[in-house]
Amino acid sequence: MYSLPMALGGIEILEPGMKKIKVKPDLYGLDFAKIEFMTPYGVFEIEINSENCRIGAPKEITVV
Repeated sequence: MYSLPMALGGIEILEPGMKKIKVKPDLYGLDFAKIEFMTPYGVFEIEINSENCRIGAPKEITVV
């Protein structure tokens, strides 16, 4: 994965195979960010703005 998406999404992989992912977003002054990356189970996506954070994760992944 790349450093910028990892930092914006506050993404930390907690279990092998991406079965558990921690998300703690930080926009670092941006108005909006959309992050998408592939996992072994499909696309993981995060949309962040100043008011909301929407996470779309395959059912096999636990998000904390």
